[in-house]
Amino acid sequence: MAARSLTDEELWQYWTNPDNHDRIVNAVPRDTQLGVFHNDSIEEDPESYTPTRGIPKIYQRSLSQPIGKEDQKQYPYQSVGKLFWCRPGTDEEESWATAFYIGDNKIMTAAHAVDKMESNAGVFIPAMIDRGDKTGKNYGAFRVRPESCRKHPKYHTDEYTNPEYDICIAEVGKGKRHPDVNANINGAPGQEHTTEDIMIGDTHLSPIEIHADIETGSNSTLTVLGYPSLTGQLLEAPKTRYVDSESDSNRVAVAFEAQEGMSGGPWMLEDPEGRMVAAGCTAGRKNRCSLSARFTKKLLADLGL
Repeated sequence: MAARSLTDEELWQYWTNPDNHDRIVNAVPRDTQLGVFHNDSIEEDPESYTPTRGIPKIYQRSLSQPIGKEDQKQYPYQSVGKLFWCRPGTDEEESWATAFYIGDNKIMTAAHAVDKMESNAGVFIPAMIDRGDKTGKNYGAFRVRPESCRKHPKYHTDEYTNPEYDICIAEVGKGKRHPDVNANINGAPGQEHTTEDIMIGDTHLSPIEIHADIETGSNSTLTVLGYPSLTGQLLEAPKTRYVDSESDSNRVAVAFEAQEGMSGGPWMLEDPEGRMVAAGCTAGRKNRCSLSARFTKKLLADLGL
C-alpha cells in the first residue's frame, strides 16, 4: 500500500528538523541501479558510442569540474539543482537525482529519477551548494508532488532499456526561503528576515530554455551539468562532443561518462542565436558515454511542452 502523501507542513517540519540532517545529506542517488542500456529490437553496434571517428585523441573524453559558489548564481547553473524524494516514517531512505527549472513552475529530470516514488514527497533545491545545503541557501527549497510528474508515455518504468524516452516533467509547488536567501535576491547583504513561503517563479531564477531539432555535427560540443554523488557539488563537463548512435535515431550520446547522481541534468548547447539552451537530459551511460533522449518537437509535445 502506498504511503500517505505528506502535507506541506509535515514535509517542512521533517525537512528542517536537525535530527534528520544526516539522513537527508547521505541520501543515495536514484540511479545507482542504472545498468547498461540496450535496445532488444535493434541490433546494437558495440562501437556506436565509441567516440573515435574523426576526433583527435585528446578530445575523446571530457573531464568534469566543480562550479564555484558565485558561479552558481549565474545562468544556467542557478537553475540546476537536486530533486529529493522523502519517505519519513518508513524503512526506506531518501533518494535524489539532478533536475533543472524550465519555467512556468516546472522542472525537467530523467523519468527513472521518479520511479517507485508513489505518493512520497519531493523537494527541489536549485543551485544547491553542497551536501549540507538542505535549506537552499541560494534560492530556497520547493515542494514537488508526485502526482504532478509526467513521464514520457513510451517510458517503461525501471526497465532501463529505452533512454530515448527516459524524460519527465514535474510541477514545483510552494517552497520555503531560507532567511539568508532574501539578501541574495533583494540585494540587502546581512539583512535578516523570517523564513517565508515563496513560489519558484518569484526567485529571479532564469528558466533554462529547451530547444528541439537542433542540428549537430561530429564537431558539435555542449556542456553536461549534474550533481554526482561523490562530491555533492554541481559539476560541468564542458566541450563535450556528440557521438552518433547507429542503433536508434531517437537517442543521442556524448563523449562523457556521467557519474551516479547526474541523471536528469541538462545538456547545454549554444543555439544559432548565441543563447545557451538545453538540447538533452542525462538518462544513462553506455561504453563510457552518456545518453539522452533526442529533443524533438514531438517528444516535447508528448510531455505537454
